[in-house]
Amino acid sequence: MGNNESVTSPNVPSPDRSAEQPVRASELVRLPDHRFDGPGWERAQLVQVRMVDQGGREVPAMAAEGDPVRLVTSTPEQPFDPVRHVVLGTVGEGTIVLDLRGDAEPGLPVRDLLPQLSNVERDIANAAVALHAWHQQRHCRQCGGPTVPTSGGAPQLCQECGALDFPRTDPAIIVAITDEQDRLLLGHQGTWDNNRYSLLAGFVEAGESLEQAVFREVFEEAGVRLDRVSYVTSQPWPFPRSLMLGFTATARSQDVEVDGEEITHAAFYTREEVNRAVADGRMSLPGAPSLGHELIHRWLAGRLPATS
Repeated sequence: MGNNESVTSPNVPSPDRSAEQPVRASELVRLPDHRFDGPGWERAQLVQVRMVDQGGREVPAMAAEGDPVRLVTSTPEQPFDPVRHVVLGTVGEGTIVLDLRGDAEPGLPVRDLLPQLSNVERDIANAAVALHAWHQQRHCRQCGGPTVPTSGGAPQLCQECGALDFPRTDPAIIVAITDEQDRLLLGHQGTWDNNRYSLLAGFVEAGESLEQAVFREVFEEAGVRLDRVSYVTSQPWPFPRSLMLGFTATARSQDVEVDGEEITHAAFYTREEVNRAVADGRMSLPGAPSLGHELIHRWLAGRLPATS
């Protein structure tokens, strides 16, 4: 990247690292493709999915708590290329564009550093990571022919049969389950570190509603039957292309029987037990900005929405 590289974005507020995020509209305005025009390119910012600190130094892993980081942006040095440039949207007067031929490869540091970005930069990073992953495959799903980005960069157009294909999102549910004593069900997956625990979660299967997925996943993984399920909030999780949908649920009984394969241990815990286990190092919980982190911390603070 040239000497016009910048580490700031226009009108970016300070990062909000609170556990419970309010519902908000995005400052990244995802305009319909036909609204991007030539003059807008002059005000464009090319974005890379990598992060630097306030001094412009590359951030390869989790920065220190409280240290703000920024996405790397630059002004374009070449004309708009509909095959190379993906229009993510606008922020204020500027157009935000992902350069598919840039030198950035999204990875774990991006996910780790999301909570230390401002809200608008977090939205930009999520969109950029998702579309970067989408464009790694360049073959038509109908005929197998080569495809190229089109209409601003999100869809792909087959150069042989003319089919138009759009990015896919895989819905997944995650659920905070409480019993009649307001204890929270936490489980340990066999592939995790020994002390890591989280909420039960899983992908929605074909032809299944979100609520049906909650009932099925919880019974499959922990043998727990549920009485009531309520939707809470959602979160983009483009690693590579998921949308997490958070729920609360009330357990019909306190009996837990894990599947022994995906989930190797699960139990209901009081707030005191969780806090003590975390303090002693016997339990590690999901970190920000995951939806599991938010739901667990809402429960710890007594602010988990009641199921209806």
